[in-house]
Amino acid sequence: MTNLIGVFAACTALLLAWNVFAGGRIAQMRNAPKELYLFRVLSGLGGFLVIPAMLIGMAEQSELTGHALTTLAWLWPAVLALFAVQAGFALGQNLVPTVIGVPLLLYNLTQLLIASTRVAAAHGLAIPAFLLATGASQATWLSLLLGVSTIGSPLAIAVPLLAPAGPARWRPSVMFRSALAVYALAVVVLVAVRYIPAYTSIESLAALGGERLTERATSGFDIGLRILPTVTGAPASSELLKDFAIADSLGVGALELRIASEGCSAAVLDSLARALEPFRRDSVLLIVALAAPHGSAGELRDAPTRYLDRRADAVDRIVRRLHPDYIIPADVPFGAEAEAIGVQSVSWWAEYYTRIAAIVRRDRPATRTLVAVSGILDSALYAWATSDLSPVDGVAIVLVPAAGGHEALTALANATRWMTSGAPNDHSHWIVASSAPAIIGEDAQRRFLHHVLAWATAHASVRGVVLGDAADYDKVTGLRSATGRLRPIVADVAASIRVLFETPATVTP
Repeated sequence: MTNLIGVFAACTALLLAWNVFAGGRIAQMRNAPKELYLFRVLSGLGGFLVIPAMLIGMAEQSELTGHALTTLAWLWPAVLALFAVQAGFALGQNLVPTVIGVPLLLYNLTQLLIASTRVAAAHGLAIPAFLLATGASQATWLSLLLGVSTIGSPLAIAVPLLAPAGPARWRPSVMFRSALAVYALAVVVLVAVRYIPAYTSIESLAALGGERLTERATSGFDIGLRILPTVTGAPASSELLKDFAIADSLGVGALELRIASEGCSAAVLDSLARALEPFRRDSVLLIVALAAPHGSAGELRDAPTRYLDRRADAVDRIVRRLHPDYIIPADVPFGAEAEAIGVQSVSWWAEYYTRIAAIVRRDRPATRTLVAVSGILDSALYAWATSDLSPVDGVAIVLVPAAGGHEALTALANATRWMTSGAPNDHSHWIVASSAPAIIGEDAQRRFLHHVLAWATAHASVRGVVLGDAADYDKVTGLRSATGRLRPIVADVAASIRVLFETPATVTP
């Protein structure tokens, strides 16, 4: 998977280089007819603006960089519109063969639609499902090629393509132009193939959101919030203050942190412990997840003992310094972890969790170890984790942000089957859920997460639900947008917490 991401990045760089080269070359055409003046201007502007506009398009989606670029959110769709007009002009003036011009025009129009709906959704506008489905379709294909981590990621932006002008003079030029047309046509076809399933998936969420939450009379239940981006160093105070403000205003009962291996230094963990102290005094639960170590497949293959020792050491430092109530020592084994270290067998993961659970029990017996599971491939691992022979204390069912609602709803159906097929036991169940509102829309985000809360409260073995992220950090999955605006899901969560946890005052006769 890492190799494919590298190929994608290389192709992106190549296409950007083509746009800069082609734009400059067309703008400097000598002895060009006056009627091509507009075409030259469009081409030159496209080549000049594509790189800065793309960087702004990626940066303005993130809470970390988006505030300064809020007023420039229009630039990326505007540049895409310029590319579409340029390709249409070239086709209309017969400056490019039809077999090349048509795919480029359709491709640029597709990217313009996707970017426009994303920007509109990011600013809270209600976008119909038939428009959102185009972006969801492209996100589906990217997730299949590059992994689920690309869904909602600002990095998953496709480069537009300038149409060439005039006949190609050399054979390599002919081949490259043909390759551009084939690539553009392939993207358009793939988006069209997945359009109907993506539309159906988004529409399936429209029926959700009206379910009644089940009050817990005898068993505890908490609604939590995942805060901060994946921790790799000491977090910025502005991020802490904003995320803590949302958590405090909602009155959540749990907070989740994701920590990368490089964020497990003593200084970083002690800083986090001090920042979290007010919430810990209020008995807010702390859940810590150890993020998948990207690019560690080679280390695991060449030095498996050293790799496992490093992961075990990270867990040891987290438990001793943060004293979490729950720890998730790995991402989903057949999801994010498989993208990072390759697919490992259930027996390998059982040995890993057995070793980690022993360390956690030694360091702090009150901390419980959870196994992260997700889709149907995790059924055997779930069965092991919830068996009487397992040393772990429960499972965290992770609902990853999908390019629609179907995948997450299927995961919930799988979880229902898993929990009802086995013998009753005392293993805890947590749900970790997020969605990508830039892809499915903010109303669909609200409906889906409300459905997750209703499902969780209806199952007595579910201890709580963690919603995330608090803001759009490395993915557009936040309760707070990159501009600082609170999305509708925040009001829905607040209402759910009031319904579940506010006790009516006793009336004194």
